[in-house]
Formats: sequence, structure tokens, C-alpha cells
Amino acid sequence: MKKLLKLFILLDFIVITIFSAIIIPEILENKTLFQDRQAVTLVEKTADKSPDLEETTNYIEMLDYLNGFSKDQDLTFMKIINKSDNEKIIFTNDNLFLEKVGYDKNENRALSWYDNREELILYPLKELNKYGVSGTYLISDGYSENSFAEIQQHLDNQYNFVLEKDDGYQPGYLIIVKTILEEPYIVTILLILSILTISIYLYLCIKNSKQYAVQILTGFTFKDIIKQAISRLSLPTITGLLIANIIFFGYSLFVLKSFIFMSFLIFEIVLFLFVIAMLIVFSLLEYIWFKIFSKNANYYLYVKGKTSFTPLLIMSKAFQVILLLILPTFFFLLTTTLTDIKEQSAATNLWENTQDTYATATQFVSFDYNLKRPYEKQAKEFYINNDHQLALIDISNYDKLSGGPYLYEANTNSVHEQLVSPYGKSIYVNATYLSWNPILDTFGKDVKESFIIANDTLNLLVPEHLKSYETEIVNNFTEGYLFKSYDIPTNIYNEEIELPVVNINIIYTLPNQTYFTYNNESYGSEPFQIIDPIAIIDNHMLDASQYSSWLSRATYFKDTPTAIGLEAIQPEIDKYQMGSQIQSAYSVYDSHANSIKILKRLQMLYTSLLIVLAVSLFLYSYYFFYSKLEKNRKVIQLKKHVGYPLFNIYKDNIYFIFFDMTVLLMGSFFTGIAASVFLICGVLLISTVALFIAIYIGQKRGMEYD
Repeated sequence: MKKLLKLFILLDFIVITIFSAIIIPEILENKTLFQDRQAVTLVEKTADKSPDLEETTNYIEMLDYLNGFSKDQDLTFMKIINKSDNEKIIFTNDNLFLEKVGYDKNENRALSWYDNREELILYPLKELNKYGVSGTYLISDGYSENSFAEIQQHLDNQYNFVLEKDDGYQPGYLIIVKTILEEPYIVTILLILSILTISIYLYLCIKNSKQYAVQILTGFTFKDIIKQAISRLSLPTITGLLIANIIFFGYSLFVLKSFIFMSFLIFEIVLFLFVIAMLIVFSLLEYIWFKIFSKNANYYLYVKGKTSFTPLLIMSKAFQVILLLILPTFFFLLTTTLTDIKEQSAATNLWENTQDTYATATQFVSFDYNLKRPYEKQAKEFYINNDHQLALIDISNYDKLSGGPYLYEANTNSVHEQLVSPYGKSIYVNATYLSWNPILDTFGKDVKESFIIANDTLNLLVPEHLKSYETEIVNNFTEGYLFKSYDIPTNIYNEEIELPVVNINIIYTLPNQTYFTYNNESYGSEPFQIIDPIAIIDNHMLDASQYSSWLSRATYFKDTPTAIGLEAIQPEIDKYQMGSQIQSAYSVYDSHANSIKILKRLQMLYTSLLIVLAVSLFLYSYYFFYSKLEKNRKVIQLKKHVGYPLFNIYKDNIYFIFFDMTVLLMGSFFTGIAASVFLICGVLLISTVALFIAIYIGQKRGMEYD
């Protein structure tokens, strides 16, 4: 048991090290970027005007004004663009920040960063005019309200910009807390290991009752027992510290490719606090058991070998019940992750043709309808004039809600309605998408040949098997079209427009044709494919908010990107003043690869967690059965002596195995997750093996009557 305690102390150190190696660089990064900063939004009030040289000069002049004002008021501005998971672009006039990361002016790079797997590209604030001035900024705290009011008024009067505080933005300390909470599984593993380590120590305390009795009778004090506890922990603690530092250094140098002294210092503080906490907890356990034990005046019974098994029985069974209740949830998470990995890996061939495909990503502008409306109209104009190179596929009806069902299930009342409603199993596409992913009509021709290109016509691609519902489809999709083209602008934005006339042109398609989603998070009928939906062909007549939304999540283009990833469409972005909205793009192919990496990381965490849970369940089962057998040793010996069958001797323990299975099923019932046969058999095997080992060890130690 002492060896087992040492092993689990080492495991505690290893898990703490892994957690620290992942979290500490993220915390320091978030602290560097967000601490002591306030989020503000800068929005141009008239974003729908045509660009010219004078306006461009005004942007430069405005940025020069911000730089000058910042120096006078000790105020810094920073704008962050997350190009991808591995690349961050920052525009700033914060010299302290630039010094901290070792800014290389010649290459616009950070020379040192907490995680050098992420590339940090830095630009002076004044270069923002090339990429769009509007958006969210971080400004340094400590400014006066008068200074902020002054800059607000000047930006409004001179440059027609609105500067507002973003009260909904998370401050730095909340982002740090969120960073920690984003690793719940490592925290859970550490918590379970810690509880298991504590319970093993408590078990040792109870098992050492004879030793305590002898020590008390020979004059040992509580202080002496605490020294004994520290002596018992010294070797695994020193070994754990050595292993932890080796792992942390190795991870920093070979994985993060970075070694920051502050990271090392924080890690050493974490280890120090863990050692102190461990000594305090174990000393308290010694003290509590010492106090309970010392109240028993008859120490001689313990000298002769008496042990209090009731606390062990209660403790072991309580932890068993807890583990059995939570096992179904984590087993379900693991099996779901394995299924996702299998489906994503199987679909890799679908993604091979996306290596030159990129998705547009837009920046937040404002929550204010009046302020963001010109930007939405600007986005619509940009999309309409560039849809020859922007492929559209909107599969939002296939999004999954947090509760599990698809959005098309939540928005409809029946399976039939899902087939014939615009809020059911329907998608939006455009002609460019159909050039990338051709669909054939019932005559075997490209559906684009049957399009009617007119503002008053909505083309629908309808699977042939829905032909009998044509009238219902026409009515439903006419209503849905009018909602998005007329009801939204008139009811939400209070705009006066004429009620559009719409004609539905239905083009029936051959069965079993697929639409590739280009969306790594959507599965549809098959992984990343949607089979035989009703496809609505965009006709440029929907409300502007729809196009703004599409540019943020549903439009794609082909290109080999530059630093910002927008080489193919950058001239059009400049032409339509979309720089404030479209500031980066991400690789669809890389997104898929990163998704698989994340899933495999989750698989590793879930597997580790389940192994820890299984080992914990086995140990607690063993403690319970062994303690119960030890407590009833004389009864067992007597039954064996008179010739009781084995089942009658151990039937109480067998009943407890069935009790464990009942608790497992209760855990499945309360979580709404069905316990698989594999899980049930696994728990049954663990409990049975634990019982047999407890019986075997008990026999080895003289439990059997002879």
C-alpha cells in the first residue's frame, strides 16, 4: 500500500505538470494582451459611402491623431486579428508591449512569445488604414473620463467615427479564469487522483492502528507523528519534483519552442503550493485519526491487531457510488469522440480538393442596429459584385443545438415539414458553389442551365421524390423568401420598401446527390455532406443582414493566401471598403486537420480520465471487499470450518456487485445516457476481479481457517 501511495503521488505531480505546461503560457499570453485594458468599438457612422483618396487620407490622419493623443494622455491602442489558431496579427502603439515581445521592426515579428507554435505578427497602429479602421480595440486602463470624452468628440466631429466602451467584453482576469476552465478534463483527472491519493493515505492511517497504539503507549506525541508523516512523503515528493521539472522543461523547449522565465517561476510556485497543500492535508488526516484513535482508552486491543474497518467500508462504498454515477457520462464522451474521429478521418478524401479553398471571416462591428446597418448594406454590395468568385453554401438549418437535436428538428413540427419547409432540411447555395460542386437535373444536365436569372424569380433545386408536394413547397418557400427579403427590413430596421413579387422556378434533381459543406463542424446526412436537400439559389434580393451573416460563416474562395490570406479578393475588399469587416481568412483544409488534432487530444484526455476512473473504481472495490472480509474474518473462518458452500460464504459480497451494477444503471438514467454493454461488462469485470483478489490476499494473510 505504501508503494501504491508513492505511485499516486508521482501521478499527481505528472498531471499537475501537464496542466501547468498547457495553462501557464495561455494565462501569461492573455495577461499580456488583456490585463489592464478596456475594450472599445470604433465604428464609422456612414460606412456606405464610396471610397476616394481624401477619405483614405482622413483614415491616416485619424490614426496619426490617435497616436499623438495616446502619447499626450499615456493611452495605448491595440487591435487583435486572429487569422487562425496558429497566427495572430496585432496592430498597436504600445511600446511596452512591443519591448516585452522583442519586436523586430525589419520583419514585423515577435522574437519571443509564450507559445512559438503561434506566430505573432506585429504592425504599427498607423498601418491599420490598409486593413480597415473600424472594429474592436483594447485601450489601456487608467485614462480619465474627460480624456475619453475628448477623444470621442474629436473622432465624431472630425472623422465621423463613433467610439464606445464595450461593457460586454470580458476583462483580463475573467479570460484567465475561462482559460483554466477550458481544460476541465485535466482538472477532473487531477481531482480524482488527489481524492484517490488522500483515500489511500487514510487507508494507511487506519491500517496502521497497531503502530499508532504502540507509539502512544511508548510516549509518541502528535508532533512526532507529523514528523513521521513528513518523512513518509519526502522520497515521493523529491522524485515527483524532479520528474515534474524534467517534463515542464522538455515541453517548453521542444513543444512550445520557448522558455520564458516567468513561466518557469509560476510553475515552481505551483509545485511549491502543491507540496505545501499535500503536507497540510496529510498532516490533518494524521491529526484527525490521531484524535479519534486517542479517545479509545484500550490501546492493547490495537496492539494485538484490532483494526477499525467501518470507516474504510463507508469511505470505499461512498467513492464507488460517486464513480459509478459519473462513469456513463465520460464513457459516452469517449465513444462520441472516437466516432467523430472515425468519421472525420474517413472523410479525408473529401477534403483533399480543398487545399486551395479559404473561408472569409468577419470582424464584430457593433450591437447597435443603426450603426451596423450601413456595414450590412456594404457587405451585400460586396457579395453581389463578387459572387462569381465567392461560393456560398449556408447549412445553418443543420446546426446542432446544445440539447442535441438539429435546428431543422427544432424549427419544424413533423418529419414531413422538415422535407418541404425552408426551415427544415434546406440549404442556400449560389451558382459559384454549383460550379465547384455540380448538381444534375432529372435529364442529367447541369442545373445551372435551367436557371431563370431575374430579381423576381427564386430558383429551387428539389429532389425528384418530392415532386408530389410541389404546391406545398411553392407556398412554403414563397413565405420564407418574403420573410427574409421584406419582413426583416420593414419590421426590424423600419425601412420602407415595396413588397416584392416572387416566382418560384423549381428544378427537379436526380436522387442521392450530395452537397459538400466546406464546414468542419457540420455533418448533415453524411459526414460533411448533405444528401438531397431542397437547395435555394440566392438571387441577391434578401435583406442585407443575411449577406453580412453569410460572409462571416458561409462564403468561400480559392486562392493561395498571403499574410492576411485575402490576396484574391483584397482589391475588391479595398474597392468596397470592406477592410473593417473582412480582415482575415482561414484555410478550410487546415481547419479540418486542426479539428482532427483537437479530437485526438480529447480522445487522449477522455481515455486517460476513464483509465483513472477504472483504476479508482477497482481500488475502492478492492478496499471495500477486503475491509468487509477482514471485518467478518471469524465468521468466514467458522463457515468454512463447518463446510458452507462458497456462494453462501461470500454471497453478501456478490450482492454488493449487483448493487454496483444498479448504481451504474441509475447513473445512466439520471444523465440520460444509455450504458453500453461494454461499460456494463467492464464494471462487472472490475468488481468481480476486485472481489477475487481481496479473497486471495485475505487467504494469503491468514484469513482462511486452518
